[in-house]
Amino acid sequence: GWVINGFLLLCLMLVGCLPLAPSPPLRGELHGELYWSGEVRLAGDVVVSEDAFLTIAPGTIVRFVADSSDLLQDHPNFPGSELIVRGRISAVGSPAAPIIFRADDELALPGAWGAVNIEGSSAALFRYCVFRQADSAIHSRDARLSVEQSLFENNRVGIRFNNSRIHIVN
Repeated sequence: GWVINGFLLLCLMLVGCLPLAPSPPLRGELHGELYWSGEVRLAGDVVVSEDAFLTIAPGTIVRFVADSSDLLQDHPNFPGSELIVRGRISAVGSPAAPIIFRADDELALPGAWGAVNIEGSSAALFRYCVFRQADSAIHSRDARLSVEQSLFENNRVGIRFNNSRIHIVN
């Protein structure tokens, strides 16, 4: 009796101490109203479709996983996992809880992931965001983009744009 109960209790205690496995990364095309918080992992090219609106909560960490199934590598896209926004995005952090976009591997070199690629979006807002280790952290094409109070560090290129209405502050 007590030996089995003690063994079960010990097993439950040990399981409670094990680290949780990371959630599987998002892939493919996303639709509708989307809300990200906590840690979000992306693999390959993740597309926010024309009918979608993505809100990213303060303090969220968006990690780009190295992925060999990256299909869109030629210009205007980049090698490596990308977030391609064709709909709308609002990534508004705060000074105490910025939104961080970075490689899944914290030690990765610049260019470890592709870009946040804004393609034809009518509204893309990034405020209090940090971008690290990208090929081109933000690439805007035929879009409306606002970047405020954000930091670009350890990227190959910070912001690229073509035929876009851009507002950059501080």
